[in-house]
Amino acid sequence: MIILKIKHFLFVGLFCFGFFALTFLNPYPFGYDSFYYLNVVCNSAPFVVGELPLTVALFSLLPCNMVVIKVLLFCCCLSACLSASLLGEHFVKDKGWLAGVFVFASFLWLQQFWAFENEAFAFALLFPAAWLFYSGGYGKKAIAVFLSILACGFWLGSSLMLAVFALSNIFSAIPLGFIVGFYLKAIIDQLAPTQSLQETAPGFGLFYQGLLFVSLMFWRILPALFVPITFFSLLAFVNMRFACFASFFLAILAAKQASYAKTRMLRALPYVGVAIVAMFFVGMFAVLPPTFHEVEAVQLAVAEADGNTVCNQWGFGHMVEFFGGVASDKGGGQQLCVSCENCVMLVYECPEHCVQLNDGDVNLTVSVCRC
Repeated sequence: MIILKIKHFLFVGLFCFGFFALTFLNPYPFGYDSFYYLNVVCNSAPFVVGELPLTVALFSLLPCNMVVIKVLLFCCCLSACLSASLLGEHFVKDKGWLAGVFVFASFLWLQQFWAFENEAFAFALLFPAAWLFYSGGYGKKAIAVFLSILACGFWLGSSLMLAVFALSNIFSAIPLGFIVGFYLKAIIDQLAPTQSLQETAPGFGLFYQGLLFVSLMFWRILPALFVPITFFSLLAFVNMRFACFASFFLAILAAKQASYAKTRMLRALPYVGVAIVAMFFVGMFAVLPPTFHEVEAVQLAVAEADGNTVCNQWGFGHMVEFFGGVASDKGGGQQLCVSCENCVMLVYECPEHCVQLNDGDVNLTVSVCRC
């Protein structure tokens, strides 16, 4: 049995590495926000006000080496996947270990760990904590609480795992209810989606779970995880930013589905979901941000600006700074620089009075303009 478990873990590890091997086709981590942390690590840029202590400590020590960074992100993902396998094996004896594979049926899972952001390091602690809490006695539960508190030093969203732990026990759920009532307005403000930020859009957190969403039909066959599955599924619906929590617990439910669903089609759906996501990311990897064309456009804009401010689309701000430029906007979802005179613009479409500098590319996704 131990040998089989080792084989299962090796399979999950190799499966996870197969997805991460794709990231080495792009010299930079996934997503525009990754460049904020790359600026901190590589250019000694200051942290934003209010950055959490463990995030500051870790990112201050990391080397400016893309291979090291991507290996660290792989280790974070592997920690989460193996935790899903371990918890799945606790509840589903024959195919529970496949939960570590079924997490990849969510379109959001890989994106969470491909991006060089603080959340990845928090999840590397939170999901082992979930395995310990829901599979062990009081000793393991204490370690789980400690790991979750530690994860709060990377990302305050980690406190949601502590909330679920409390809700899973009637004695802690009652005082938690009083605390929630006292801070209700502040909690709603933190969890509510932000209109200008796509990553917090309501509804999509469940839609992007892919075929894992179907597993919700089988919540009754895994009553021990009713609280985290229900809580995080509702939260994923409200705010897509927290959907990765739901992916973890839905994958364990999917392992149960693959073992005990009545029809062959329903038992096969988790496998089909993983195959769909794999084909999607292999087929679409070249157009996931930052693309080579976007990097070239940012570099061109910085060179053309020659030390002056680049009037950029807000999402490219951290990239502009990473490549040595001065950005007009650096995030927040609101476009501040919509036009300018005698300047360089980095936008999706050049204004009529400006000259486009990077024309002739059929795959063009962003334009560099001189106005």
